[in-house]
Order: sequence, then C-alpha cells, then structure tokens
Amino acid sequence: MKGEGLSDKNEERGEQAPLVAVSELSGANVLDEEVLGQADLVELKFNWWQSKDNQEGGDNKLIHLLVYYPDAGSKVFVNLADRDFPEKIQELGLPEKVRKINPRWVSMHLMYSGSQVEAVAGNDQYDSVKTTEPLPAKEDFFKTVCANIQRAKEMFDEDVLLENVEFVPQKYSHGLLRFIADPDFIKRVLEETDSGMVLDLEHAYVAARNMGMKYSDYLKALPLERVKEIHLSRPTAMRRSQALVEDWGKHPSKRDIEQDVLVDAHKPLVSEKGKFTKRAEVLLASLWNKLSALEVITVELNLPKDEMQKNIKMVKEIIKNIKEKNRK
Repeated sequence: MKGEGLSDKNEERGEQAPLVAVSELSGANVLDEEVLGQADLVELKFNWWQSKDNQEGGDNKLIHLLVYYPDAGSKVFVNLADRDFPEKIQELGLPEKVRKINPRWVSMHLMYSGSQVEAVAGNDQYDSVKTTEPLPAKEDFFKTVCANIQRAKEMFDEDVLLENVEFVPQKYSHGLLRFIADPDFIKRVLEETDSGMVLDLEHAYVAARNMGMKYSDYLKALPLERVKEIHLSRPTAMRRSQALVEDWGKHPSKRDIEQDVLVDAHKPLVSEKGKFTKRAEVLLASLWNKLSALEVITVELNLPKDEMQKNIKMVKEIIKNIKEKNRK
C-alpha cells in the first residue's frame, strides 16, 4: 500500500499537513488551472475520471468511487455492499484505471447495496429511493462489506477509505438503513478491515439531526483517530422541499411538503458576498487533537472559479489559525 499505514496514525503530523484538496463534484469549473494552482490535490469523482482515457498519474490526485456512474444514458450501480462487487470492479476495468492514475488513495461510501436500487426519481439525493428487494440485514451487510473492502485493497493496490453517509428516515427514503450511519457500526467496519475514514462533516450533521442526536455527540462517537480525509463544506442542512426548489428548480408537491426531511446542503464557507461563517473553523478546532491521522481536507463544493478560490483560501487560513492556537 502506498498510503501511510494506520499504525503511524498517532505520530505527530508534519507542518505541511493537512493538505487542501478540491472535489470537482459534477462541474468541471473547479478543475480550472487557477483553482488547481491554489489547491494541493484534486479529488476525482468516479463519473468524471472513468470516462477519460489520458489521465496522468501522481500523488496530486485522490479517487472517490460513487455509488453509480452514467453509461449511455443509464446508471450502472457499483457499491461495496454488492455481493458481486469484485466481479463488477474487474468487468469495468477499474483496477487498471486506478493504477494508471496512481492516486494517494481510493475512497467509497459506506452505503447500502446499489444492486437493489430500482430507480432514483429525478436525482439521487432528494427523491425517494426504491428498492427491488429487502435490504440486507445488519450482519449480512457487515460481512459482505468487510470482504469487499479487503478485495478492493488487493485489486487497487491502494488504501481504501470509507466515507460516512447521511441518514434519511425510512418513511421518506423507502429503505435507507439506519445502522449504516450509526457511529458504532462505522467504527466496527473500520476496525475489522483496518481502514481509514473520510469524514464528511455535512453527512454527519444531517445523520445526527435525523437520528435525534446532538451533532457534537455524534462526532465524538465516530472513530476520529482513523480519519485521513475530511469533506468540508459549511455543516448545515436544509429541508428537502426547499432543496428541490433551490438546487433543482422543482416545485415541491403536497406530498413533498408533508413528508419533509433534512438533507445535506453543501453550502460554501464563504458566501458570494464574501461573508465567512466561522462554524466550520470552530468545529474543526474542537476535533483537531483527535484527528491524529488527518492528511487531507477536501473542499467539496461546486462553485464558480472565483468563489471556489475564496473557499480554498479560507480553508488554508482555518488550518493556519488552528495550528497557531494549538502551539500556544
């Protein structure tokens, strides 16, 4: 494995860590040369890099495998919880593609089985997910995921990090599994597979709120000593009905309003008017001494170039401020 082992996670981080990455999400705008010139790394999403034939390798890249990727207008689901995950990975030629890019590590959502998803109406985040069969029981899920993580490490010859996901109550999602977002279950999977974690702060915020937990308690219960990367946006949430209007231009139906629920909003740290919300800095500072393995903080936003540059600059200032306070 190329990445630094978890056995070294308690060593003091160097002055250069953590590095700052940008995630392109669904827009190529953050892959602009000026933006990348400010960031240390770029996190490539599966549905972007998999279609490119001439990706250059190097340690300036991370790879995040999404639950699905578009293929000729349809969606091909691939997920750690699929029993045929190793076969799918080989069929798609992912080991060769990953080795060609030579990333620092590969990360995936700790998510339910994509093979059981029948349809995602409209978009994958806010509309109801329908499943074709009963979702896996907790222990079945645990065994399948752990086995697939080990196979992924072997096939990619890379560290494989797992990302926490948001929890949406079943009456709205028609099948999302609560235990996947439970901190104890996340810790159990990471320990069993000796894996690192991608901590998505906004996913954690939404999960805590929808599970009736205090955000601070939820974070403290996670295996923070295994966090090697953080996905950073302003930790907040919005109502699903509001998100349909703001993000997708859809008019919420009566049922949408009646069955409202909190979802992640991915709001920037710096607004268009230049205003900075200090919540992210306060939150990171409160966790900093427990994040002994942290190497990368990724700005996971889809913004115009100038707005992305403001947010990258702010993240670097946040890191600098926290380090200076800890030296005193």
